[in-house]
Amino acid sequence: MNITKNLQMLALVAALVGVSACNDAKDALGKPIISNIEPDDGSEEGGTLVTITGENLDEDVSIEIGGVDCAFETFTSENKVSCITGEKSVSSDTTYDVTVTNTDGDSDTLEDAFTYENE
Repeated sequence: MNITKNLQMLALVAALVGVSACNDAKDALGKPIISNIEPDDGSEEGGTLVTITGENLDEDVSIEIGGVDCAFETFTSENKVSCITGEKSVSSDTTYDVTVTNTDGDSDTLEDAFTYENE
Protein backbone atom coordinates (compact mmCIF):
# COMPACT_ATOMS: atom_id res chain seq x y z
CA MET A 1 0.00 0.00 0.00
CA ASN A 2 2.80 2.38 0.89
CA ILE A 3 4.59 1.68 -2.41
CA THR A 4 1.43 2.62 -4.35
CA LYS A 5 1.16 5.98 -2.57
CA ASN A 6 4.84 6.67 -3.20
CA LEU A 7 4.40 5.91 -6.90
CA GLN A 8 1.36 8.19 -7.06
CA MET A 9 3.34 11.00 -5.41
CA LEU A 10 6.21 10.51 -7.85
CA ALA A 11 3.80 10.65 -10.78
CA LEU A 12 2.24 13.84 -9.42
CA VAL A 13 5.63 15.49 -8.92
CA ALA A 14 6.72 14.49 -12.43
CA ALA A 15 3.53 15.96 -13.89
CA LEU A 16 3.99 19.22 -11.99
CA VAL A 17 7.61 19.52 -13.06
CA GLY A 18 6.54 18.96 -16.66
CA VAL A 19 3.93 21.72 -16.46
CA SER A 20 6.44 24.05 -14.85
CA ALA A 21 8.99 23.33 -17.56
CA CYS A 22 6.42 24.09 -20.26
CA ASN A 23 5.49 27.38 -18.62
CA ASP A 24 9.15 28.30 -18.18
CA ALA A 25 9.80 27.60 -21.85
CA LYS A 26 6.88 29.81 -22.89
CA ASP A 27 7.98 32.59 -20.51
CA ALA A 28 11.51 32.28 -21.88
CA LEU A 29 10.29 33.25 -25.36
CA GLY A 30 11.09 36.89 -24.64
CA LYS A 31 9.75 40.17 -25.95
CA PRO A 32 8.52 39.96 -29.54
CA ILE A 33 10.45 41.89 -32.18
CA ILE A 34 8.91 42.81 -35.54
CA SER A 35 11.42 43.15 -38.35
CA ASN A 36 9.16 43.21 -41.43
CA ILE A 37 5.59 43.08 -42.73
CA GLU A 38 4.79 41.94 -46.24
CA PRO A 39 3.00 43.27 -48.15
CA ASP A 40 3.22 46.68 -46.54
CA ASP A 41 -0.03 47.97 -48.03
CA GLY A 42 -3.58 46.86 -48.67
CA SER A 43 -7.16 47.91 -49.27
CA GLU A 44 -9.10 49.89 -46.68
CA GLU A 45 -11.76 47.19 -47.13
CA GLY A 46 -9.43 44.72 -45.39
CA GLY A 47 -8.87 41.14 -46.45
CA THR A 48 -5.15 41.47 -47.19
CA LEU A 49 -3.09 38.49 -46.07
CA VAL A 50 0.06 39.89 -44.45
CA THR A 51 3.11 38.05 -43.15
CA ILE A 52 5.01 39.40 -40.18
CA THR A 53 8.57 38.28 -39.62
CA GLY A 54 10.65 38.88 -36.54
CA GLU A 55 11.67 37.12 -33.35
CA ASN A 56 9.93 35.63 -30.31
CA LEU A 57 6.48 35.57 -31.91
CA ASP A 58 4.00 33.59 -29.82
CA GLU A 59 1.71 30.90 -31.27
CA ASP A 60 -1.28 32.92 -30.04
CA VAL A 61 0.09 36.38 -30.82
CA SER A 62 -2.46 39.15 -31.34
CA ILE A 63 -1.84 41.65 -34.12
CA GLU A 64 -3.18 45.16 -34.66
CA ILE A 65 -2.66 47.46 -37.61
CA GLY A 66 -3.63 51.05 -36.95
CA GLY A 67 -5.61 49.91 -33.91
CA VAL A 68 -7.65 47.42 -35.96
CA ASP A 69 -7.41 43.69 -35.23
CA CYS A 70 -5.65 41.67 -37.89
CA ALA A 71 -7.30 38.22 -37.83
CA PHE A 72 -4.67 35.62 -36.94
CA GLU A 73 -4.20 33.22 -39.82
CA THR A 74 -1.10 31.03 -39.37
CA PHE A 75 1.85 30.48 -37.07
CA THR A 76 4.82 29.24 -39.05
CA SER A 77 7.50 29.62 -36.37
CA GLU A 78 8.70 31.98 -33.65
CA ASN A 79 9.92 34.06 -36.59
CA LYS A 80 6.85 34.19 -38.85
CA VAL A 81 3.09 34.66 -38.46
CA SER A 82 0.38 35.81 -40.81
CA CYS A 83 -2.98 37.52 -40.46
CA ILE A 84 -5.78 39.03 -42.53
CA THR A 85 -6.27 42.78 -42.22
CA GLY A 86 -9.51 44.21 -40.93
CA GLU A 87 -11.47 47.06 -42.48
CA LYS A 88 -10.29 50.62 -41.79
CA SER A 89 -11.95 53.54 -43.52
CA VAL A 90 -9.44 56.17 -44.72
CA SER A 91 -9.99 59.33 -46.76
CA SER A 92 -6.58 58.98 -48.40
CA ASP A 93 -3.74 56.45 -48.36
CA THR A 94 -2.64 56.39 -44.72
CA THR A 95 0.24 54.58 -43.03
CA TYR A 96 -0.18 52.99 -39.61
CA ASP A 97 1.80 51.22 -36.90
CA VAL A 98 1.77 47.43 -36.63
CA THR A 99 1.72 45.97 -33.11
CA VAL A 100 2.15 42.35 -32.05
CA THR A 101 1.37 41.25 -28.50
CA ASN A 102 2.31 37.86 -27.08
CA THR A 103 0.04 36.05 -24.64
CA ASP A 104 2.28 37.13 -21.75
CA GLY A 105 1.51 40.79 -22.59
CA ASP A 106 4.90 41.66 -24.09
CA SER A 107 4.56 43.62 -27.33
CA ASP A 108 6.46 45.38 -30.07
CA THR A 109 5.40 48.06 -32.53
CA LEU A 110 6.79 48.68 -35.99
CA GLU A 111 5.98 52.33 -36.69
CA ASP A 112 4.52 53.48 -40.01
CA ALA A 113 4.72 49.94 -41.38
CA PHE A 114 1.43 49.34 -43.20
CA THR A 115 -0.54 51.61 -45.55
CA TYR A 116 -4.29 51.32 -45.89
CA GLU A 117 -5.11 52.43 -49.44
CA ASN A 118 -8.15 54.59 -50.10
CA GLU A 119 -10.35 53.01 -52.75
